This record gives sequence, C-alpha cells and structure tokens, in this order.
Amino acid sequence: MADQTQYKEIQVELQRLRDEQQRLRDEQERLRREGARNGNSHESRQDRGAESANEGEHKDEGGKQGEAHDGEKPPLKERTRKYIQAHRKTVLLSLAGILIGIVVAEVLFLYLSSYESTDDAQVDGHLDSISPRVSGTVTGVYVENNRVVPAGELVVGH
Repeated sequence: MADQTQYKEIQVELQRLRDEQQRLRDEQERLRREGARNGNSHESRQDRGAESANEGEHKDEGGKQGEAHDGEKPPLKERTRKYIQAHRKTVLLSLAGILIGIVVAEVLFLYLSSYESTDDAQVDGHLDSISPRVSGTVTGVYVENNRVVPAGELVVGH
C-alpha cells in the first residue's frame, strides 16, 4: 500500500514538473515574440543560455529532439564566425598543424622520390672480355674500375 502511495505521489510531482516546464517554454516564446515585434532580433544572453541548457534534455515521443522555436538556423557564415571567435586558439592550432603536416608531407615526398625503386632488380649492361697477348703473372693494375681506357695505354704490368 505504501508503495502505491509513493508511486502516485511521484506521478503527481512529475506531472507538476511537466506543466511547469511547458509554462516556462510558453513564457519564453512569448518574450521572444515580443522582442521580435519591438525590433530586437537578438536574444538576450540569459535566454540563449536557458535554451542551450534545455536543448539536449527533452525529446518527443518519436525520439527526435525538439526543433528551435523559430525553425531556422543562422546562416553558415555567421555560425562559422561565432565558432571561430569562441574557439580561436583551437582553430589556430588546427590550421598550424595542417600547414605543418602539408610541409612535412612535401619534404618527405621529395626525399623519398630521390631514391630509385625497381620491381625486378635487373641491370642492362655490356660485358667486354679481356684476354692477354702474352702469358705471365700480373704484377700491377694501372687503371681504375669503370674508367674509360684510351687505346694503347698500359692496363696491367707483368
């Protein structure tokens, strides 16, 4: 019996809170309309704070959040400007990070593109065989590797 009494009291209190919430919404809408009629297009700071505090709390039966009272968002340019003003440091750090990332990517690309890459690792070249005209032991080589040798120059000594 005591549980049913508590349950009914909670239901009555919940209904009272819902009625009060609706009354406050109606009052807020009335004040907004009066402000618009008086040429005051901007909401007061207090109204915006109350609206943003209540915005995510209440959902209708379909599970969707309630739409703004006027039904329109401010233009994207204005919303962007306000966001940048409110988060100036974050925006500047983000832009600096993006710029640094672009520079690092470009330097890395230039560095890595200076290396040759291959899939088959084959080299095309010509082989020239050298054979002696006389027999004997080689005592010295008088040329360096991969150098052109003019005709008639001594290559090895014996």
